[in-house]
Amino acid sequence: GTGGYDFGAYDQEWFKLEYEIAPNWAFAAILEVDNMYQEQRDFLGLDKKGPFPAGVIAYNLRGGGRLGTWFGKRQAGFLCSGGVCKYEPEFEGIEFFGTFRF
Repeated sequence: GTGGYDFGAYDQEWFKLEYEIAPNWAFAAILEVDNMYQEQRDFLGLDKKGPFPAGVIAYNLRGGGRLGTWFGKRQAGFLCSGGVCKYEPEFEGIEFFGTFRF
């Protein structure tokens, strides 16, 4: 890194192993890693160093709904899909979620 605002590039990688039992169940093991050094973490406001392991158990309901449980550690940052970004704070624990489409 340099003394300015550019602390250099870093790599961030996700590894995911998923097993699905059609049509209802999905199980996933996730591992997030990066090669940031401390100055980059400080500049981005990240407190914890990885790796960040997590798991997901999801159940698909009839009619398009999905219930899930996420557990593990998550690094803070933006999640972007289709040009829309959402900030996700750092998290460690269990999270329950549901998606319902009508």
